[in-house]
Amino acid sequence: MVISELKLKQKNIKMNERIQELKKQASTYASTKSKEAEEWRWIYEEKFAELIVKECAEVAEDYDGAHYVGTTIKQHFGVKE
Repeated sequence: MVISELKLKQKNIKMNERIQELKKQASTYASTKSKEAEEWRWIYEEKFAELIVKECAEVAEDYDGAHYVGTTIKQHFGVKE
């Protein structure tokens, strides 16, 4: 395996782990809000999307001089701080 392929694979594993963590957070949140399957699913999907947007915005905010990018992303998707 070429070094760049190995780095990409490691990055994908890290991303997949983070996605799984966000899914778990969204599931826990939805479970506190509803036990009815259809409503739970809607709450879960909305929270999961919100968590992804927040994560992306936080990454953008970490870059020097790009704080406005993270804020703009959150505003665009209606995610509160």
